[in-house]
Amino acid sequence: MGALKKLHDYIWPEELECYQLHRSLYLNRNTLNQFRLSCFLLYYLPCTLYTFIFGGLPFYYFLFFFTIWGHLACMVYFVCIYFVERSIRPDNLPQKGFAWKFTHILFEMAFAAEVTIPVFFWAVLAVPYFESVKNDDDFTLILIINILVHGVTPLLIYLEVAFNYIPFHFRHAYVFIPIVGVVYSCINAIGVLVLQIQIYQPIIDWKSVGTPLFLALAFSLTLGGFAIGRFIHQRKEKVFHRRKSLLKVGTESQRNEETLF
Repeated sequence: MGALKKLHDYIWPEELECYQLHRSLYLNRNTLNQFRLSCFLLYYLPCTLYTFIFGGLPFYYFLFFFTIWGHLACMVYFVCIYFVERSIRPDNLPQKGFAWKFTHILFEMAFAAEVTIPVFFWAVLAVPYFESVKNDDDFTLILIINILVHGVTPLLIYLEVAFNYIPFHFRHAYVFIPIVGVVYSCINAIGVLVLQIQIYQPIIDWKSVGTPLFLALAFSLTLGGFAIGRFIHQRKEKVFHRRKSLLKVGTESQRNEETLF
């Protein structure tokens, strides 16, 4: 318990324990949460069922693909944040608690992953992959699934980043991105070497020097994605403080006018 307490205090120091899942510069709270629920019900849930049912692979095979990890992270985030928000009163925002902190970190990780996944797929994997399955009877189905999970999935989390006001804390990146990277690398190695599953091959085959290079590049890209999220939030902070200053000036001017009359 002492180690967990130290980890918690590192990733959530007192100055960062601030609930901001409800805030947006552009949407009111209700509209933001309706958008999140719509993303889950109208896209993530049906897309996940469609992929697992019609994807043509045994269920557990999908869990060896980082693309699916990113997709599931986004899906779980959208349903978690909706229910967390429903349980929080606007006049009693929490500082302590597991659910909202888990959801906050899941959001950061999902966005960082969804920067890496589509970049790697469309830039590196798409051409050789589609070439290898172009004569498959289910090519159209394969194409649709890949457009969904490598196109629509990241697009919706990008829109969430644009709409919300959730900050990115590098402390979370330093802890959780390496953990996710190590865990996924181990699972990928088991899938490739033990179960002989074709996962991102020949890029990741665990036999050539290209494997650690590719994984290192993916790790760097994910950190870069996190940094992009941090940069976006910093830009939104500037807009927020500018609006706050203008509102303060406007309020003071109104008070002066009332005093004169």
